Amino acid sequence: MTEFKFVLSLTPSLVWLQIISRTSGVNGHLNGNLWEYPFMNTLPQLKTCQFLFSHSQCCDDDLQGLDVIVQQFSTPFWLTENKIIVICDYIFTQKLINIYTTFICVQDFIKPSIPTKQYQPLDFILRLQSPLTNVEYPPKTRLIYGTNDITDLPKLVNLDLRSNKINDSAIKYITNNLETNKTLQMLDLRNNDIGEKGTRDIYNALRNNKTLRKLYLANNQSHLCQVIEIAFHLSLRKTVNSLNVPNNQIDDDELQYLIEAVSNKNTLTVLDLSGNKINDEGIEALANAWQTNEKLRKLCLQKNTSVLSAALEMTVASQHEEVLKKLELGRNDFGDECTQYFVEALKKNSTLQTLWLFKDNSPECEAITHITYYCRNWNSIELKLNFSEIRDHIVEYLSNSLEKNTVTLQ
Repeated sequence: MTEFKFVLSLTPSLVWLQIISRTSGVNGHLNGNLWEYPFMNTLPQLKTCQFLFSHSQCCDDDLQGLDVIVQQFSTPFWLTENKIIVICDYIFTQKLINIYTTFICVQDFIKPSIPTKQYQPLDFILRLQSPLTNVEYPPKTRLIYGTNDITDLPKLVNLDLRSNKINDSAIKYITNNLETNKTLQMLDLRNNDIGEKGTRDIYNALRNNKTLRKLYLANNQSHLCQVIEIAFHLSLRKTVNSLNVPNNQIDDDELQYLIEAVSNKNTLTVLDLSGNKINDEGIEALANAWQTNEKLRKLCLQKNTSVLSAALEMTVASQHEEVLKKLELGRNDFGDECTQYFVEALKKNSTLQTLWLFKDNSPECEAITHITYYCRNWNSIELKLNFSEIRDHIVEYLSNSLEKNTVTLQ
């Protein structure tokens, strides 16, 4: 900048100036405040000024900074005294900032790309324009895809934004329009840089969208993208008979989105969540949601990180399998917190005769095993429970079981 100021000082009679600059990294060329001084003090006769400052980002900077750039070119010097309107484009695929005057045609200074047979996404651009007169008015923001202004998505049915390096800062400009859009039916955001925050923004925006039918979010930074894509398509279906998502690394937070998607689907009969990362909190949320579904017949939760998973499996199995006589769930490291699930399931099941919960670190599990076996096998006449600490729900289960027993215990 210092060298450029010196060059300008040698041409005080200059009346027309065009500047084309390409930079990368940290640079002051995008600061409109720094340009005011050389123009005012070294070029008193300047009548026309055109410029294109092209700046390559080295990292994913916050796009909030684009507002600041435009505001620095929205002072009275630019708008009132010189009537210069500035446009700032952020091109996602190239991580490139172009800030230029409205007289400049950017394409005249860009080297055309070489056509290939591979998929080449159109440029997806976030465009901010300085206000025409009012310096206090915020910059006008538009979304440009190829040559189309899609800010309001007018009459747009399909929007393919694959491989545009769209990140969380950029996705909010899309989601703001999704909330009220009434025409878009397909949105493809695969192969971008969307993280967890951006994914949640997409999900929240789609809560109020009634027209979108296809959503693609694969191959982004956040694993949540895959879960949201599944949950979105599930929510559109009137009936869901089975949901099989084994070995997908789904955790407790991600499970909530699947639960919400199928919570009102009373047709769900099979749910396979085995081999994921579901902990006790997720299992409890699943159990609460399952209580409203009377048709669930099979629940697979093996190889998760919660000791409650097998207990919940047993709850579903024992309630609906009328021919179930024996269920072995020993060696699962159940704790006393699991026993409430067993008791509630056994209250609703009259056919199970043997529930094997031995060799777990829980005296209550062992108590349930004894009570179930001795009170449901009618030839048993002796029941011994040598436990010092069992809670009320175990005592209640014992009492109810004894009421139904027709053999005199000794």
